[in-house]
Amino acid sequence: MRNQFSKFLRDDNGAVTVDWIVLVAALVGLAVAVSTAVSLHTAQLAGSAVNAIETQDAARVIPEATGS
Repeated sequence: MRNQFSKFLRDDNGAVTVDWIVLVAALVGLAVAVSTAVSLHTAQLAGSAVNAIETQDAARVIPEATGS
């Protein structure tokens, strides 16, 4: 029993798999963080663009729009 336990402690076959799992989990977490930040700022920028477009006066921007 003691021999099997010491062999188990010396065995490192699964260590590489654990390293890859941790690395992939970190990359997925980073991707989620970046996509969240980008989507929030994109929504804010789109809202600003909508407000700017809605407040434009067509007669002031295009004089021919009033029919004068």
